Amino acid sequence: MEKSSEIDIKNKLVEYGERVFNSDKQSVHWFSFELEVNEFINDLENYPHAFLIACLCDKQIKAERAWKIPFELRKRIGNFEFNNLSN
Repeated sequence: MEKSSEIDIKNKLVEYGERVFNSDKQSVHWFSFELEVNEFINDLENYPHAFLIACLCDKQIKAERAWKIPFELRKRIGNFEFNNLSN
């Protein structure tokens, strides 16, 4: 088998990344056992910061709990608009 050069590997990775980026987006259904939480975390168009906050929380606690934190914050605050989170 011929060994790939670093440039070949880089080009293949860039090509794969572009193909994935340009493909139809699919929801991830395993963030939580609750459908509403999964729908909220997957709504990257309106709430990309919910995904980011969940990622930050998913370090020292169970994943199911971490992914639910932005959803619970939205319920307590009444919405999850980025500007309202700083108050």
